[in-house]
Amino acid sequence: YLKRDNVGLMEKYRLDNLLQRKAEEGVEIFILLWNNPMLVNCVANVYSERELEKRHTNIHVICHSGKLLFSHHQKIVVIDQKIAFIGGIDLAFGRWDTEKYQLFEEGGYKFMTLFPGKDYYNPSIIDFEDLANPFKDLLKRNAQPRMPWHDIHIMLNREAAVDVAKNFIERWNFAKLETGKNAPSLVKQIYESLKKEKSSKKGKCNCQIVRSVGPWSIGMEIEKSIATAYIDLITSANHFIFIENQFFISSQPNQGVHN
Repeated sequence: YLKRDNVGLMEKYRLDNLLQRKAEEGVEIFILLWNNPMLVNCVANVYSERELEKRHTNIHVICHSGKLLFSHHQKIVVIDQKIAFIGGIDLAFGRWDTEKYQLFEEGGYKFMTLFPGKDYYNPSIIDFEDLANPFKDLLKRNAQPRMPWHDIHIMLNREAAVDVAKNFIERWNFAKLETGKNAPSLVKQIYESLKKEKSSKKGKCNCQIVRSVGPWSIGMEIEKSIATAYIDLITSANHFIFIENQFFISSQPNQGVHN
């Protein structure tokens, strides 16, 4: 549920209902999911693939894993190859929150909870299970707190958004080829088409899109522009380096991580 004001709005803005409504308006929707193995999660994303594609013929879904036990961890939404959102927010259970970050349910709207079913979630108590029944609670709401969630996303437009779209298109076309899925191929937009458009946003910020991809995820040689950018910026620092990272570890052999 992307909006949670009352029962009617909640259903209208439930993600699958919203995507179906846009598909009925003629919008083509392409969704690339990680085909997680059953050992990692109790319900594979092939269930989501099947349920979403049943909604409308304009909704196209590919599950792709590259036969590995981990995902590419890219979380993006691109609109018309003109606007892109990138960051850390999952479109999943347990991620929606308010500025209150409340531990317990403080009342929903019109007899409906703000955190229905498995949206009331705390992985330190119990991880997701029985996802085929999304509205069945995992926790005892009167005794066990939910885990508040705070994450960051940014919105990009113009050339930066086109680069995010290019990344998705390259991954989609490769996943289609590798899985043999009967789905449309995608074509990249060119920068020239942006020159006639004016940005509706005030202010501007120059930015660069970097990524990590390789043979299993995109069918090309390894690109490590994220690591290259990190090293270049850190080595050229003159005064301060600020680092916040949930996973600050090294994969280099014989180099343990120490405080």
